[in-house]
Amino acid sequence: MIERKWFFLFVMVTILMQTIFINKFNLLYSDYPFLDGVPATPSESLNYRYLLNWYLPIISMSFFFTGYLKDTIHTYGPSFFIRSYSKPKWVMKRLFYMAVILSIFVLFQWMLSIVTIREWTFPAFALLAYFLTLYLLFSMQLLLELYLKSEIAQLVINIYIVFSILVSSHLDSTILGEGSHYFFVPLYGMGFRNGLSDIIQFQTHDIHLFSGVVILMVLLLGIAWISMKKVKKMDLLR
Repeated sequence: MIERKWFFLFVMVTILMQTIFINKFNLLYSDYPFLDGVPATPSESLNYRYLLNWYLPIISMSFFFTGYLKDTIHTYGPSFFIRSYSKPKWVMKRLFYMAVILSIFVLFQWMLSIVTIREWTFPAFALLAYFLTLYLLFSMQLLLELYLKSEIAQLVINIYIVFSILVSSHLDSTILGEGSHYFFVPLYGMGFRNGLSDIIQFQTHDIHLFSGVVILMVLLLGIAWISMKKVKKMDLLR
């Protein structure tokens, strides 16, 4: 518990660092740069600078949520579930708590941006897409942890995040089809890719916003269901 509190503070620090570094990286940015994501430009160096700035708090969040489901199951032990909780109900409760904590992280990013631009606005659709994207990615990580070691699951998810961004920047839509971008979850929450960024010259509209939100919600429900089924079948005495 103490270790997770330190990780919580660590995430807050990386969010603050993201706000500071946006100017040092010499990037074009809108009022809420964390919602812009990573563009697909011909300049590899520019793409990498955007990636580093966008990815910094996300990898720290990934560390925070590592073991959030699996490790806690073994901490409570089998007697807790026998006497107090059904396993599916407990899984849903943990996923809900994760959503609450993730909301705090995202709102903190938003508030820091408000302090920077000194103007109060609430980009609801962009925040929703960004939140759902992160929630799905970390839910995928927790699901993988039920089958793999926590550290390996975290590594797989973070490789997938970076791989998705780098590969999607080089997709030739005439060969693979425009729908191929929907296989890369990180793109769903990026203003450069879903058309919500104020920087018009970097917008590619790879993801249709409404379709993306629907897909994210369906996948979240599917992952929650699979997680509940898996935990229900787990032998906690092993």
